[in-house]
Amino acid sequence: MPPPSSRTRTTDSRYGGSSSSAAAVVSSFANVGGRFLGALFPPPRQAITWRRAAPLILFILIFLLICWLLDHNEIILFTQLWPFGLLVAAPWFWWQHEAGYASLSPGRAQVALITRLILLGLFIVALAEPRAVRKDEGLSIVFVVDTSASVRPEARDEALRYIARIAKDKPENDLAGLIFFGRSAAVELPPGPALALDVANPTVNVQIDYDGTDIAKALSLAAAMLPKEKNGRVVLISDGVQTEGQLSAALDDLKVKGIAVDVMPVMYEYEDEVWLEHLELPRSVKAGESYNATVILSSLKKGSGKLRLMENGQPVFEGDVNFEAGKNRFTVPIHLRTAGYYEYTAAIEVEDEKNAEGQVVIVRDNKRENNKAVNHLYLRGKGRVLVVTDSTGDPRDFGRLVESLQQAEREVEVQSALEFGRDAAQLQPYDCIIFANVPAAMFDAQQLDAVHEAVYAQGTGFLMVGGNNSFGPGGYHKTPIETVLPVLMDITARKFLPAGGLAIVIDRSGSMQSGFGNSPKSKQSIANEAAVAAAKTLFPRDWLGVIAFDTEPQWVVPMAMVENPDAATSRIRRIGTGGGTHMYPALNEAIDALNRLPKGEVAVKHIILLTDGESMPGNDAHIVARCLDGQITLSTVGVGADANHAILAPLARATGGNHYPVNDPAMLPRVFIKEAMTLRRSMIQNVTFTPSSSMYHASLEGIDALPELDGYVLTTPKPKSQVILRGPVEEEVDPVLSVWRHGLGASAAWTSDLSPNWAANWIQWPKYDAFVKQLVTSISRTADETTLRMRTFVSGGQGVLIVEDYGDKGLFLAIESSIQGPRGLDTTVPLKQVGPNRYEGRFPLSGEGTYKILTAGAGSDGQIQRVRDRLVLPYSQEYMQFRSRPVVLHDIAARSGGRVLTGSDAETGTVIYTSDRQAKASSAPILDWVLIMLSCLVVVDVGLRRVQVDMEMVRSWFFLGRKEQPSEATFSQLRARKQTVTTAIADRANPKKAAPQEQAMVIEIPAAKSAASSGATAAV
Repeated sequence: MPPPSSRTRTTDSRYGGSSSSAAAVVSSFANVGGRFLGALFPPPRQAITWRRAAPLILFILIFLLICWLLDHNEIILFTQLWPFGLLVAAPWFWWQHEAGYASLSPGRAQVALITRLILLGLFIVALAEPRAVRKDEGLSIVFVVDTSASVRPEARDEALRYIARIAKDKPENDLAGLIFFGRSAAVELPPGPALALDVANPTVNVQIDYDGTDIAKALSLAAAMLPKEKNGRVVLISDGVQTEGQLSAALDDLKVKGIAVDVMPVMYEYEDEVWLEHLELPRSVKAGESYNATVILSSLKKGSGKLRLMENGQPVFEGDVNFEAGKNRFTVPIHLRTAGYYEYTAAIEVEDEKNAEGQVVIVRDNKRENNKAVNHLYLRGKGRVLVVTDSTGDPRDFGRLVESLQQAEREVEVQSALEFGRDAAQLQPYDCIIFANVPAAMFDAQQLDAVHEAVYAQGTGFLMVGGNNSFGPGGYHKTPIETVLPVLMDITARKFLPAGGLAIVIDRSGSMQSGFGNSPKSKQSIANEAAVAAAKTLFPRDWLGVIAFDTEPQWVVPMAMVENPDAATSRIRRIGTGGGTHMYPALNEAIDALNRLPKGEVAVKHIILLTDGESMPGNDAHIVARCLDGQITLSTVGVGADANHAILAPLARATGGNHYPVNDPAMLPRVFIKEAMTLRRSMIQNVTFTPSSSMYHASLEGIDALPELDGYVLTTPKPKSQVILRGPVEEEVDPVLSVWRHGLGASAAWTSDLSPNWAANWIQWPKYDAFVKQLVTSISRTADETTLRMRTFVSGGQGVLIVEDYGDKGLFLAIESSIQGPRGLDTTVPLKQVGPNRYEGRFPLSGEGTYKILTAGAGSDGQIQRVRDRLVLPYSQEYMQFRSRPVVLHDIAARSGGRVLTGSDAETGTVIYTSDRQAKASSAPILDWVLIMLSCLVVVDVGLRRVQVDMEMVRSWFFLGRKEQPSEATFSQLRARKQTVTTAIADRANPKKAAPQEQAMVIEIPAAKSAASSGATAAV
């Protein structure tokens, strides 16, 4: 071990070395920092004085002063203030200028400094988001006129004349616009320098709903129409009646925007008015008993009139009644005989008082729209089944089915599609509805919607029985019925898809330009739309061609697959009218096109011919023969009274098609759709097979073996449906029997038929009746056991629901109602408990019409009970206003800062167009202009510091200085000079030859110089 002293020295030496290293590191950092500060702040070229700092100080002061003045005087507003803190960088730019650019002249250096500082100022201004302020003292006025049903037409016309007088005398710089409103609001004339109104014949050109008043919506629209750069004002002309909208919120919004509303009240008060408030019907009824219908009549004065009561459109009571001022009750006995849906309508007629000349002296009833009341009741009976048929079809399609249902002790009612109800309420008495091979063309849209609502909202069962007029071949693709069924009519997802070819041949002769039936449209336009409707029914793999003909045929849509239906329909709509009529060349063109379609891929080929008159002679037998050879069917449509049915009808029958004499324009689209559905015959499979069972279902209870079927219709099962029986193709899922639930109801699709056509073996099968009974029972609506009772009425402009629970299960935990009404009303209302087992709720009214109400309550045991009802509002609450509401208008003026006008001419120049106006300021961003200036100044800054300009050359451009002499040097002289210099450099590198070379060079250069000056060549 070394001695202690040695250890100590070693330690001291180590620590001493460490101190030296630390000092070196500190010194290194100091050197780096010094170099960095030296680069950031280099030493100035001259001594810094206040005079040299004057440009910096002046720039900062002037820049801040200008920005403050612009902002203070509201010329330019700066949205952001923090960028002005970047002015601390201005001294650094100035210091860099003082430390460099020694090569610039003093004047140029000062200009470069000022330019750089202005660049910094513009950069700061750009970051501050400047906005230019514009001030305008002009006034923009929007007149808002109430044209709802509560305002008399003569009052509206007088208001328009008043507006015309005011607008005529307005200042030139002011703008004026016009808005009409009722339940909805629309702009008649946007704000402009002139308000063109026909004072002699005031009219409302915009479409609005008159059966309500929404002042809030009208004021909001007026505020949106006012230009932001001008002072805005609204002049409201109304009776103050408000049936909808949130007026308070709209006024708050106007106040925030600084828009005042001047009001001019329309004053009226009716002294005589009679109206029906309500029609009361019993809530619990039995068949065969008598009941009372109570009519609640109100009147402002005593009087008399004639009261009528209608039951399902048939009169059951009519008599004279006397009534007092106030409420009156009139009782009418009614007698219900059978179960079903009964709708009652009460009406009162009051005669006005007339003088001897027959002129009306006193109007006893000003508003006839509120003279009716509507209500309904439903008498439940035994389970009923409705079988819907085609009146032109084969009775065997449904005969055996109806017999089987009757044997199952069901009440069966058979209706044709023409008799079928158009309201779901009319279908409420039926537990199940069956469509027996009836095409969709036999129904209108309202009837199909009623079926959907009956299944979805009322729980009615639905069954479609197959056949050549059902499912896809029947035209149910993309209809509400397809939504209800558990199958789709679209079979494009199949591995093998049979396609069809359709050729539409349309007459476009000159006579097609005339009117058709009772329609103002031409035959041509209606025919074009019918062809469009037919084209829209085709599948993507179908083929379509459209030919228009006069004396010559013309392909409007060449025969091709329907890949772009929109392009085809647009071409069809452009078919115009031409000259004569010759249909036979067009028919031959259509037959040729169909014969060229791929064999084996097109299963059905069909032609639809539409013409309205005689044709040039042709060979009918030749056309028939060609159609039969090509297996093409031809249907003919003769439109108008002059159509030659004697030619068209035999032509269609001979080819297996149909002939339609059409005089009603509304029937033409139906005919075309029906004929286009002929292509769907490719979906019909005429094969004999035994359906295979996929799963157990109640309809197959006790059935072990199934008979054969001789055909069915191709469909596609929906994802959540149950396929009970399948078709013969193992690779495809072809439903023969499929079921599912849709909303509250259930539906089934039987894609074969239940008639001797495809089900001959089934109707002779001993278990046929059991199968039909079990199938219908499985989808029929079951009795909805509920202890809830609901009644509805109107009060205070709202619908009121009252639900009472007559059960002994205790209180409900939650109860709410789902309401669907006119104009797309779809809302859910929670009901509050207002008493023992009594619940109440209110919902907004969206106008006259039917409100469908479904109330559901969940009890403490978790079970859900439902009760349904309807509230029929025969007239809007707008027709219950018998006096104006000036108080509402005064409140609008007070809250918005407006005034109450009288409508006198003296207000034209003194009140409406006020003289104490204040200019309204509006701003717009000007960042783009600042960036343009910044970009231009960057170029100037770079030019000042980097570009040197020869002023002598510039002056020579303007002939102000000496003229530049042309050089006499030639390229050969320059090459000789280069060689001489190169040789001299090489001789310097060789010491031995340095002296002679230098001497030769001394001699050579003058020689070359002399040669250059004299033009001679010198020898070296």
